[in-house]
Amino acid sequence: MQGSQSRGISARDEQRIQAAVARGAFTAARGQHWRVYAASGHDISFVDHLAGGLVVAGTGKADAAASQADADYRALFGPRARDYGPAPDYDALFGSTPQAARRALDDQEALASHVIASLTDDQLFKRLFGDGGSR
Repeated sequence: MQGSQSRGISARDEQRIQAAVARGAFTAARGQHWRVYAASGHDISFVDHLAGGLVVAGTGKADAAASQADADYRALFGPRARDYGPAPDYDALFGSTPQAARRALDDQEALASHVIASLTDDQLFKRLFGDGGSR
């Protein structure tokens, strides 16, 4: 407790945080956030009213479900998921790397610029605004 006093946290605030972590209202890492918040002069008395059982360490169905959700998330978006590379349809459209995609887009822009530059003024006007038959 003495260490928390030196950081500007009252003994009561430290007790509040430790009790909330013990009853599972938030994780120990989140407790550090509330310590910093209290040290900056904010009132954290509401921590006493936070419900317990939200964070259950290593037991129960909630923990198993959270672990499964974390595993599913990592499978979809984690570092290993990125190792598989883009989908084949993406490869066909844009190339297999960002550099290849950039080259493909640059080639398309160059071709479009060349086509537009080769048109006469009348052809360009007709291409941009139509033949005027709808007026």
